[in-house]
Amino acid sequence: MAALRRHLAEQWQCLLGAALAVLAGWQLADRPFLHNADHALSELYFELTPTSRDFDSVIVGIDTASLRADPDWPWPRDRYAKVLRELEAAGAARVAFDIDFSTRRENDDEFRDAIREAGIPVYLASFRQPYENMPEVVAEVRPHAALAEHARVVSTTFPVDADGVVRAMSAYEPFSDGPVPNLALALEGHAPFSGLRGVDFAQDLDALPVIPFTDVLAGHVPASVFAGRTVFVGATAPELGDAFALPLLGLRSGVALNALAYETLRRDAEKSVAPDVMMLLLIAVAAAAALQPVSQVGIRAYAALGLFVFTTIFLLGLAYQAWADTLLPTAPALLIQAFCTALMLCVAADRYAAQLFRSRMEKRGQAAVLEAMMKGNHDGILLASRSGRIERCNERAAELLGTTDVLRQDALLKDAAPALCTLSADEPPRLLELKHTDGDRRHVEASIIDVEIPLGRSRYERRRVLRHVTVYTLHDMTAQKQAEDLERKAKDMHAEASAAKSTLISTMGHELRTPLNAVCGFSEMIADEAFGEHSSPEYAEFGRLIRSSGNQLLGVVNDMLLAGRLQTSGLEPKAQRFTFGEAASAALDRARDRQAWTDPDIVIRGEAEALDAEYDLIVTLLYHLIDNASKFGGGSGTVTITAERAEALRIRVEDEGPGLAGADPEKLTQLFEQGDGSKSRSYEGCGLGLFLVERIALLHGGTLVLRDREGGGCAAEVSLASAEAVTAPPALVA
Repeated sequence: MAALRRHLAEQWQCLLGAALAVLAGWQLADRPFLHNADHALSELYFELTPTSRDFDSVIVGIDTASLRADPDWPWPRDRYAKVLRELEAAGAARVAFDIDFSTRRENDDEFRDAIREAGIPVYLASFRQPYENMPEVVAEVRPHAALAEHARVVSTTFPVDADGVVRAMSAYEPFSDGPVPNLALALEGHAPFSGLRGVDFAQDLDALPVIPFTDVLAGHVPASVFAGRTVFVGATAPELGDAFALPLLGLRSGVALNALAYETLRRDAEKSVAPDVMMLLLIAVAAAAALQPVSQVGIRAYAALGLFVFTTIFLLGLAYQAWADTLLPTAPALLIQAFCTALMLCVAADRYAAQLFRSRMEKRGQAAVLEAMMKGNHDGILLASRSGRIERCNERAAELLGTTDVLRQDALLKDAAPALCTLSADEPPRLLELKHTDGDRRHVEASIIDVEIPLGRSRYERRRVLRHVTVYTLHDMTAQKQAEDLERKAKDMHAEASAAKSTLISTMGHELRTPLNAVCGFSEMIADEAFGEHSSPEYAEFGRLIRSSGNQLLGVVNDMLLAGRLQTSGLEPKAQRFTFGEAASAALDRARDRQAWTDPDIVIRGEAEALDAEYDLIVTLLYHLIDNASKFGGGSGTVTITAERAEALRIRVEDEGPGLAGADPEKLTQLFEQGDGSKSRSYEGCGLGLFLVERIALLHGGTLVLRDREGGGCAAEVSLASAEAVTAPPALVA
């Protein structure tokens, strides 16, 4: 969308420039330098136009030889009478005298009689010319009345341009007593025209017959020369001063100019001036073509377009002048095009220079950034060409590779760093073991990327082939490798210690269970007075205390053994069918047998829910949840035990104690972890309960969630899968 808007803006600028160029051409059209340029082009067109040599006219010239033969100038008029009779006798169609007959001379009567008696038309010249010292005063020169009475008076005046050159003719010359027709117009009988018409100078004037006046006077010219032709009699000798400056032809006599004008009208080749709208249209086309943005069309297309328009305008002017007999002013259009072309080329050169400057600055900036990145990077970076030559390398790469050869420009990669030649861009980063300069071994992670540098979109892009660069990145993994080795050794030591601890617990548990069973058995016999009544009733109470303490200790030993089995994944749960109420009652009986039992109110809900799990493990799970609720809830509280089924069976034990009190639930389920680990803690226990609860829940495909209750207290919720086929969880290392 932005490109379209930019294109439209450029086109509007082009149209506006063309309009301004038309206005400028209109204002400058009358400037002398444009007229001179048009005249020069017109002369060039005449030179390129086929030359005409078909003449109907003949010139009888009063040349230098004639003046030498009869130096008594001006001559008596009887000579003109004799020449007229000779021409009529030779068959001339008409005779025009381009000679000043305004004053009376001897033998005028003889010349008058010759004109009156002539059977062919005779034309006498009249002209207007300014006085030499008073250019504002124009003199009118006419043949005197005696001669003009029987002849046709015509004008031989031609308009002279500002540069002193005659290029056109008028149909009539405005004399004081009325307009006088131009000689050429009168001879040809051409229809009158308004304004000026250009003379056709594409005529070979040297091919026009010119007969000396004295030869005609002596009758030495064959009659065939004049038969049926129009004869112009006039001065051709330079010393008589009757000369005009003509395009291409130079300084020529007035009689020759009249002959050219006559031949122009005879062939209907007079040149009219094209209307101004044609000139303005050419200016608009030339300006529109020249004002095309060079950056948009390209310098070659712009040059081709400019050359095409220039040639078209030039040929159009030539065709109009040569075949349409119209003088088309092409100089303004060509000059406007040249100016606009120069302007647009300057603008394009300025833009190109700015673009080149920005490109160089951008490349310098990128090079500076790349240099800074390579110098300040903790990783080694090496750039190589497709041919395997190193183009760039930072000092860190040289340090990791253990060689300074890579810092040399154009060094071969296979010689400076052969270890990198084994890498491939298709494989993941590889760990290399390289020998460092100090003799130590370095673990370096090396990766490789093939980068394709595309060709630029600019038309000034000089590259024609894509460039490929291989980027090697080296990361020092020595410290990480050492840390991993230390971590692996620490894990191995920890696993060994954990295994030793589990072995110790298992071994000691088995060694403790045998004497504890004996203690519990014999203390029960003492408490029940199995061998008779004691002499003192305190003995029975002591027996019950020993049995309670032994059972509690035996329970701790059993829990430790169970924890060891759960840790080592040595336990597979059995699928047994029972109700939640049965397991809750058994767990509650075990909890009540503890000396630290606080005797809270117990509420059991969902007793009828059926479970498919290992009975002893579920009892142990409930026992520890009830025991914790009793310890932290106190004797005055209520412990609520609930079982409900949704997607899985959910067991929830809630108390009214202090709650978690900011303790981390995940930490509380770790082995031997207690909420209060200080020596002055208020609650007994060895940190096995919640660990066993979570591991039993995981063993049955469930989870344990500890949270604070709304209104105070703690809630422990266990979810158990309903199916009996449950996979044992992975072993956890304490």
